[in-house]
Amino acid sequence: MHEMTAQLPPWADLFGSGRQPFPLLTNAPDPELYERITKAIERPQRVDATTIEWLERCLSEHRRVEDTLGSGPLLPVVRAQLDAITVLAQSAPGPLADRVVAMLGQYAQFIAWMC
Repeated sequence: MHEMTAQLPPWADLFGSGRQPFPLLTNAPDPELYERITKAIERPQRVDATTIEWLERCLSEHRRVEDTLGSGPLLPVVRAQLDAITVLAQSAPGPLADRVVAMLGQYAQFIAWMC
């Protein structure tokens, strides 16, 4: 069996290699989603369901990847996402607020488990 790799766009390169050592790239945001996420981080009151869904998928993928790679490579990424979600939780509008707070708890629990 050979290693499956895929080329990542430059803005999605988290570890400096430009390649992902596992085939699950469905979570890398396309340019439009990347811009949406960036705007939500810059102006947290603009967070929307699409951004939240992406962060939820990220957590799900992180859990799967942690089973293979361990917590070392993931911990800085998950902590950075937790910091961003904390900011989003303070400004999320209406019904999205409950969803963001629930996700915040799941990220915090995952970090505690990895440590």
